Amino acid sequence: MSYTISKGQQGEKVLMIDGLQSICPFVGAIPFQGNMGQVQIMRMPCSTLCPHAKHKENNYKISCGTEIRSFDLTEEQKDNTSKLVSV
Repeated sequence: MSYTISKGQQGEKVLMIDGLQSICPFVGAIPFQGNMGQVQIMRMPCSTLCPHAKHKENNYKISCGTEIRSFDLTEEQKDNTSKLVSV
């Protein structure tokens, strides 16, 4: 697996796993109405807006579970994608 970071809409650093945006398992999905009236679901990514996430140089750490998980980053991703993957 390759771990990278991407800049979010508010300038936060979002953890990307194999090019897909990670999701926070502790924040519930947020339903909202789409353009054509259909219901869409938005998931919150694992990002540095959370107090359990820390980014320093080429390492991203999260402490939201029972242990601290550390991810060695390969490179910073330039584009922001909306694809999601669970952490």
